[in-house]
Amino acid sequence: MKNISLKYKLYILVLTAIIPMLVLHCVIIKTQYEHAIEAEMQSSEDYAQAVDVAFMNYLEKIWHAEYAIGLSIYNNPDASIEKMQDYLKNLVDDVPTVMAVTWCSPMGTVLFASNGGAPGLDIYEREYFKEILRGKDKVVSDLLIGKVSKGPTLIVARAIREGQDLKGVVTMSVDVDKIEMVLPTNRLKETSSFGLIDRQGMIVYKSNSTQISYEDRKIKEDSPGWAALNGEIARTGNYMSSENISYMIVDVPVKSIGWAAFASVASDEVLSRLINDSISSFIIMLIIVFVSFSLALYIVINILKPVRILEKSAIAISSRDFTARTNLNRKDELGHTGMVFDQMAQHIQELESGRQLFLQTAAHELRNPMTSIKGIASLIRMRINKGKSINDSLELIETLENEVSRLSGLLNKILEAFKIQSKNIEIKANLIPIDIREVIQTTVKPFALDTSNNRSIVIENHGPAQVLGDFERLADVIRNFIDNAIKYSEEMTTIHIKIYTQDDYVIVAVKDEGIGIPKDQLNKIFDSFYRVKNRESKDPGGMGLGLYICKDIIVRHGGDIWAENNADKGSTFYIKLPLYKTVQAAI
Repeated sequence: MKNISLKYKLYILVLTAIIPMLVLHCVIIKTQYEHAIEAEMQSSEDYAQAVDVAFMNYLEKIWHAEYAIGLSIYNNPDASIEKMQDYLKNLVDDVPTVMAVTWCSPMGTVLFASNGGAPGLDIYEREYFKEILRGKDKVVSDLLIGKVSKGPTLIVARAIREGQDLKGVVTMSVDVDKIEMVLPTNRLKETSSFGLIDRQGMIVYKSNSTQISYEDRKIKEDSPGWAALNGEIARTGNYMSSENISYMIVDVPVKSIGWAAFASVASDEVLSRLINDSISSFIIMLIIVFVSFSLALYIVINILKPVRILEKSAIAISSRDFTARTNLNRKDELGHTGMVFDQMAQHIQELESGRQLFLQTAAHELRNPMTSIKGIASLIRMRINKGKSINDSLELIETLENEVSRLSGLLNKILEAFKIQSKNIEIKANLIPIDIREVIQTTVKPFALDTSNNRSIVIENHGPAQVLGDFERLADVIRNFIDNAIKYSEEMTTIHIKIYTQDDYVIVAVKDEGIGIPKDQLNKIFDSFYRVKNRESKDPGGMGLGLYICKDIIVRHGGDIWAENNADKGSTFYIKLPLYKTVQAAI
């Protein structure tokens, strides 16, 4: 709403009775669709897991029965072939899912069988028999064509060993179309199906699809069953079958034997429950009407509220409360108006603050020299009135000249600050190559000769450092740094000046051992009329223009200026200027 113009908001007011209806219906349909899909997917996954468990329980029963059969045969070596075959045939009659039972020698030859055609068959090359030779006791084959039944068959084999020696193998041929008898069959949906897939991607069993030929049992290349055979649970919400019907299908791995179990249902059957729900539509309509009126009311309030805020702020500004702001965080016409209003109020507040600060600072700084001048002038007049020689007042005249010079310097700084703000400061039009070391040596000399400051100045330089600059203006910067270092440090301390190059720049660092700069003031010290208060809250004097002017000088030289607190005590002021060779190359 904040990005739309007022004209379009009125259009929206008319459309609010229609748009929520469409949106809400879409949301409900989408939610019901997602819940139905998720519920069906979870149901299918649970059912596939149940098929996995049921089939593995069935195999365990088969292996247990085979073990008992194998021990019985092995422990009766004198029994006749006819007797053994009758014994196996009776077992087959009791298990409807099993077509045949055989007893094989360790070399893979069928010795006894429940059906007459099996004895003498060689199963040595069968993969399930090779697995037994490799040491496995319980084995189930992939789907294969039975040598006797000539149809899709599943072989469940059990090794009979004495110690590590293989004495024989019992196999049962399972009728894959009757596996349904051992699997859960409580899927209620008409289009539901479930089944098993072997390691080769062959459908061993699929409910509602018996008598499938061996060739038609291979799953497609894009079937999610392959993912399950690789050990993953595969969920597919829109799988197109070979009959061109969309299914929701879940495949889970049968990890014990490397197979997969699946459960599926036609998508249309699941989604049919979501159509034409008249009761829900009626309730939705009531909700939409309520939402529409609420939204229309909100829009009216949303238009009037910022107008009232603007009016209140304007009244406050007219009463000289320059801190009033609208704070309208909007992107429409009202928001833009509020932003312009706040910018205007901020500008007025800054002008008023600057005016008051300037008057206070100027009055404070100009009062001291003016008071001195007035006092000295009075003393000179008194001495002249008493008939004393003018020579007796030479010292007072010299002091008077110093105070006038100080007053003149303050006025020059004020004038220079105004020139900076009007972009009219005078830096020499023809900058010349100068060695920054010479600037520093020339600037430091008067301080070094002045014994009253009681501070040592140590200069450390690392080779030539030529820059393209204004000698006098750069000297003003260094002089200001040293003045501040003396002002904010104790006597008998050392001021370190270091000159070094870094990449294509020369850096000058002036380090003192003073009181340092409070962290919250480091980013303010280069502002106009800003004066740092030390930890004792003493007024350092000055008009707060020195560093402001220094920053402008360095920026106009294409450089940078900043300050940092030292790790031990004091602070360091830096200037960074491009080397002359770099400037020359750029030209």
